[in-house]
Amino acid sequence: MKWASWHNHTGDGPRFSYCAAKNLSPQFYIDAIANGPWTAFAITDHIFAMMIPEDSNPWPNQWFLNQHELHRHKAFYEDRIATYLARLQTFCDGKTIFGGMEIEVDGNLEPIFDLSLRDKLDVLIGSIHHLPGDSVDEKIRWHFDQVDALLQMPIDIVAHPFRNLAQFTYINDEIMDETLNRIAAAGIAVEVNAHVPFNREPDMLRKAVSRGMTVAFSIDMHDRSEITAYNYLDEVVKKSGVKEEDIKLFQPTVRINS
Repeated sequence: MKWASWHNHTGDGPRFSYCAAKNLSPQFYIDAIANGPWTAFAITDHIFAMMIPEDSNPWPNQWFLNQHELHRHKAFYEDRIATYLARLQTFCDGKTIFGGMEIEVDGNLEPIFDLSLRDKLDVLIGSIHHLPGDSVDEKIRWHFDQVDALLQMPIDIVAHPFRNLAQFTYINDEIMDETLNRIAAAGIAVEVNAHVPFNREPDMLRKAVSRGMTVAFSIDMHDRSEITAYNYLDEVVKKSGVKEEDIKLFQPTVRINS
């Protein structure tokens, strides 16, 4: 199967994703297209890395319950956003390389994203990276609260929807079905993500296809070595038992250089 990956990071130069390797650049994705089986990549760096300097230790959740951290570096943010958008303009062609951003909400369930930027991005991904609380019940509540908050935003994809919650509890059918039902009702794509394998990913894919949901396959690349992650995606499809032709694949709306 030919693959497009709709969620990927860069770590070179300005370091728009602090968690990515420093040799992971837009040019790497352009070169990878020529070697197959990849047909397209979206560059979707982290919004919080454009709001908080790396030496302020922003990853993964220091700002979540301290929103002041998100807004006290105004000049830094304005410069970073301008530089990032210029980078996307340089590399994105609307055919094989697309541009976007990975965003989330804060502890007040408010978006840490300037909605006026939406029309300047091909792909907008909503993610959960932190679940407060001491009990599993609290974390499940935060999971659904953040899913609902993300779905109120103009996102295209809910990324790795169970990655964080799966660290604390088994993702049973009740949790999975309710999460997918909410995403499906919003008309948003759900992501199959290769960066951190999820043991119920084939079940999630099968359930998504049965609901007629759009599916976004992604490496969520942080390191060059992950370029062979199409093997994981192939295996998820195989184990799911769904037919390739029955999968409604995500396609972005081209906005950059359109």
